[in-house]
Amino acid sequence: MTKITIRCGNCGGDNVMRDAWATWDDASQSWVLGNVFDAAFCNDCEADATLVERPINDQPGAVRCS
Repeated sequence: MTKITIRCGNCGGDNVMRDAWATWDDASQSWVLGNVFDAAFCNDCEADATLVERPINDQPGAVRCS
């Protein structure tokens, strides 16, 4: 399985987030992720963002050995 990273489609930054909700679980004493929504935000652009998935080995500036 290829590992991926999620980046901002506008600037390529990795400082991105998604809207989500969580519920409190008494048994585990922690918040449990309930759902992740489509809305995304990039802290680098400071704007709404379209997120893109990239393989980890396809990063700009990554060194590839042959």
